[in-house]
Amino acid sequence: MERAPEISVIIPVYNVAAFLDRCLDSILTQTFTDFEIILVDDCSTDNSLKVAESRAEQDGRITIIAKRHNEGTMLARRTGYENARGRYIVFCDSDDYLPSDALERLHAAITESGRDIIISDCTVVDNGREYYSRRTPDEIDSTAAAYRALVGSRMRAYLCCAIYDRNLFLSKLETIAGQCVNEDYILWLQLLRNARSIGQLHESTYFYYFHPQSITKKRPTTQKLLQDLRANQWCYDFLTSNGIVPDLAHVHYIRRIVNNLRDGFTLEQIAETGYLDRNVFNADNIIRYCRMRYLLKYHYLRMLRACTPVGRRLQ
Repeated sequence: MERAPEISVIIPVYNVAAFLDRCLDSILTQTFTDFEIILVDDCSTDNSLKVAESRAEQDGRITIIAKRHNEGTMLARRTGYENARGRYIVFCDSDDYLPSDALERLHAAITESGRDIIISDCTVVDNGREYYSRRTPDEIDSTAAAYRALVGSRMRAYLCCAIYDRNLFLSKLETIAGQCVNEDYILWLQLLRNARSIGQLHESTYFYYFHPQSITKKRPTTQKLLQDLRANQWCYDFLTSNGIVPDLAHVHYIRRIVNNLRDGFTLEQIAETGYLDRNVFNADNIIRYCRMRYLLKYHYLRMLRACTPVGRRLQ
């Protein structure tokens, strides 16, 4: 029987033919070599699958899973971790890449500490310039601290630039078909519930590459609005039903609504998605959880959107 690898690197693939070789090169040349790569092609319409197949012929550590239906990033990742054989799991997006010793440093950090999760910092690459990005300004030494930092918007919910004990993924994790916005956040909340401990590596182990096709750089659309609000509602329900930082759960919910107003949507458009809970998002709660200045910001944005000509509003 073939020995299982130490690390499974899971890469969802969708229309990234221009970036996939760079991503794979950065992993296949790692100083740490005991790993497998699971490429999950989510019905790409470009040459991504051909690129993947060509690389798999050259290196037996690459496994390709070609999905029959496009189901979004969240389910592509699920397909990956359900088929992973490694003791640990690392996620990498197909348009990003790793420093040459990333796996070695992450593996050393998790094995030496005995933690279930190790998070690290990353390097943002935007328009040819590199910026060091701290994952969080807080010291994360417990799952409780991680929850407060994550829900309080003091820790970025990247699934990447981290390493996880695969046992965290063995229990059923809820996923949403077609979810490509804030899907990291939904999974993070569940992994923290399963984890006994979490630690930090104050080093960059990831190159986060921004380009015009990046989901995070695309202009707001009603589809993106729907996915954002659906994730927002799911996270609020998860946190409050489990009694996890309920005060911050309210703050997070309210801020996501106001952020969508800031992005150009009207409150009516937000309500039409079916994901606006008036029992949570109301003036009393805004004052209680976010203070008066946030209520004033909300009313300003709402008036601004109401004055915006219909033809200029986002569709």
